[in-house]
Amino acid sequence: MRGLRGTVSRWFDIPEDALGAPRVILSGSTQATIENAGAILEYSPGCLRVRVGANEVAVTGERLRIRSYTGAALCVEGSVERVELCQGVRRPL
Repeated sequence: MRGLRGTVSRWFDIPEDALGAPRVILSGSTQATIENAGAILEYSPGCLRVRVGANEVAVTGERLRIRSYTGAALCVEGSVERVELCQGVRRPL
């Protein structure tokens, strides 16, 4: 935990992900849910990149499709091969 978010999390005994940090839930290799999701930066059947605060979460695989997307979470289904957290600026996959 770093910075103000980590401090507030410790002071109030609140999980840091409740304060906007990236949280990814995998259901086997067929579904990934990204909580605190922001803008979709890239979307294709092989790659999904989503802004989460100052970071990005990248999901790569095959036949990826967005099942649902709310203001709080994005659910992607398909053959999920890799999930990557890119802190700060985008790094190549």
